[in-house]
Amino acid sequence: MNSEQQIFLPAYHHLLTISQQMLMLAQQAQWEELLIVEPDYRQAVGQVTALGAIAGLPEPLQHKLTKMLQTILREESEIRQLMHSRVHQLTTFIRQTAQQQQLECYYNPVEQ
Repeated sequence: MNSEQQIFLPAYHHLLTISQQMLMLAQQAQWEELLIVEPDYRQAVGQVTALGAIAGLPEPLQHKLTKMLQTILREESEIRQLMHSRVHQLTTFIRQTAQQQQLECYYNPVEQ
């Protein structure tokens, strides 16, 4: 393994691993755990970004890293979709709870 592979592959693989973990957590609706892992993901993105462009790397390595990035981006998109659905669910729940509280206040006023 040449020095470029020793530098780039571990960083990209680490990012891919965290991305896969976050997707699994989102699919299982483990939102609190997802929020715990998210700072690690941001840090891994920063590490990959700090490595710079892959354009000057050997073609086989570029291809491998590009495939990894495509997978990461697909997973990130799916995570966003799942999170959007969860936000919609929570918004609906909050709205229903507020309506229920209004009805309770209207039909069961507090005696003073």
